[in-house]
Amino acid sequence: MTEPTRKGFDCVAFQRAQRERLSKKFEGMSNDEINAWIRDYRPTDPVLRRIMDRARRGRGPVAPSPRPEEPRSNNP
Repeated sequence: MTEPTRKGFDCVAFQRAQRERLSKKFEGMSNDEINAWIRDYRPTDPVLRRIMDRARRGRGPVAPSPRPEEPRSNNP
């Protein structure tokens, strides 16, 4: 029998910690203030910086997904 693999990185715990950190940062901010912070944020990670810069220029990596209340159409 093989030994179970040990986790080196717990992505769920990381995601929860980051969500909590951002929730505390944005607490008390209006939607306009949060949007301004997001627009002005400059990541230190070069890959994330490149993705955000492309999105700011209007050439994001993916198209935005439809809102849940909008029905999806299979017709082109």
